[in-house]
Amino acid sequence: MSIQLEKPYGWQPGDGLAFKWKYSKVRHGGHLPDFEASYEAEGGWRLVEDGRLPEVMKLHAAGKSTRAIATALDMGQSAVSRLIRKANQNGLAALNAKAGAESESVSQ
Repeated sequence: MSIQLEKPYGWQPGDGLAFKWKYSKVRHGGHLPDFEASYEAEGGWRLVEDGRLPEVMKLHAAGKSTRAIATALDMGQSAVSRLIRKANQNGLAALNAKAGAESESVSQ
């Protein structure tokens, strides 16, 4: 197994201790999910959702392809697909679509 630590999306010096943990190699065809974590003095370590999720869902709701989203946000297509799939599993995509429909009807 080989891992890679990266700075989280949008992280700037002074934001505190945080990292994105990526499995760059897992033997025997295994797959382990990447994750982000941060440390807070009061609460200790906590897992963090990918900060790009709202932007990905906004572009997805606008009908952009995974390739277009990946290019716009400088990320891999597989990461875009994974975020969209996770949002669909959690019901976030349906909520975003409903909120978009409501805001369109209000503005008309």
